[in-house]
Amino acid sequence: MQVKLVIAPMKLKTLLLLTGCNIVWSFHPLLGKLAMESFSPAETAWLRYGSAALAYWIASYFFRPGTPKLAHPRTTKDLFLLLLLGLAPFTFSPILQLMGLAQAQSIDNALVIAMEPIMAAFLAWVVLKEKLSRGQWVSFLVAIFGFLMLAKFDFRSIASFQDAQFIPFLLMLMALWGEASYSVIGRILILKYQPEELFGTAILVGVTALTLFAFTQGGSPDFSTVKASSVLAILCLGPVGTTLTYMIWMKEIRHAPVASLSITLFIQPVMGAWIGTFFLNESLGVTQWLGAALILTGVAIQAKADLFPRKKLA
Repeated sequence: MQVKLVIAPMKLKTLLLLTGCNIVWSFHPLLGKLAMESFSPAETAWLRYGSAALAYWIASYFFRPGTPKLAHPRTTKDLFLLLLLGLAPFTFSPILQLMGLAQAQSIDNALVIAMEPIMAAFLAWVVLKEKLSRGQWVSFLVAIFGFLMLAKFDFRSIASFQDAQFIPFLLMLMALWGEASYSVIGRILILKYQPEELFGTAILVGVTALTLFAFTQGGSPDFSTVKASSVLAILCLGPVGTTLTYMIWMKEIRHAPVASLSITLFIQPVMGAWIGTFFLNESLGVTQWLGAALILTGVAIQAKADLFPRKKLA
């Protein structure tokens, strides 16, 4: 039986829950930095999503016994999409993101993450054949230009693509495609499967692949010299920042219009930048602040297009 989406004006409860998710995600760059004080990027990714998967299974069996655990693919296409739903956001994305974050500031990561909704719209155009409005194209180009300024890209030299300073930003940008794919692929599968089924299957596929990758990079993590702050960061990133928030997000967006979701777009980059500045004493140069402003402008253009769509003339 297919699930029918019912889109109605967003309730205050839904707005508060989605806002809460974004606030939690705003702390992820800082938590990632703390976790990598004891673990490598691959180990951090494995521990985060491994603990998230464990939390999901415990909650499913003991607190919500009737909750569907896994999605059983009905077609070969569904099988492929379910595998991609796990590999893209839960294997490909975290490895690249943490590799980039290890060489950059948390404030850089927070501002790059702001581009995710723009990347999601672009990916929807490629995969779902959804047309992009003029405003969405403008937002994409403005955000990309801002990203290059944030990354201190030298527009005069093609060699900048190989610049050690630019590579971490490029890795974090590539990671966004994996994050964005969860929303895009999820929109295809949510009509056939429950959110719990999709998350359970995706996290299982992602953690399995992460396990294989992490253990080929040097074996199991060394817990003998682990800091308490790193363990706490992993727990916040996994069970709370992944399992709880992803489940809330997938459940609530089924009943929230895209225009209303736009309200929460600015929480992560703005709050994430403040967190990096306040807790880690990080800073940006003038050019980077201009780049950050362009990224937020690009997001604002897309948010405006969602909130105030142009009416077609009769």
